[in-house]
Amino acid sequence: MAAEAAAKKRRELSSCVLSGGKDAGAADPHADEKARLRAEMAAGRGTAYFVHIQNAGGTSMCKMAQRNGLAAPQESPEESGVFGRNCNPSSAEAKRIWKGDVAAQRAWRQGSSYRFVANEMALPPQVITLTLP
Repeated sequence: MAAEAAAKKRRELSSCVLSGGKDAGAADPHADEKARLRAEMAAGRGTAYFVHIQNAGGTSMCKMAQRNGLAAPQESPEESGVFGRNCNPSSAEAKRIWKGDVAAQRAWRQGSSYRFVANEMALPPQVITLTLP
């Protein structure tokens, strides 16, 4: 039984490698934008705005960001709900971080010392519109 499971796993892994290999040489249409964002983050000017979907590894992402030295909202055990947990802002900060139009979001980001912030609530419509084609 174990040998059969191991053989199945090897077949699955080899098919993943093969299917991924055909796309390995394809040009990334977003490469320039990714490079610019990485440079901003490295220079301390960018902020990762992480959409935290519950039970999908968000807590691990938050801990990893903190371990890598990214400034993020700290734990606030006195808060209720998602506020002050898993890199979500406190309830006092949430309005500035999560609400408002694009200009308000940009103003918050430019004035913030955070380099990683999570949103475990619904995204404001203005932010969603930015990501849709």
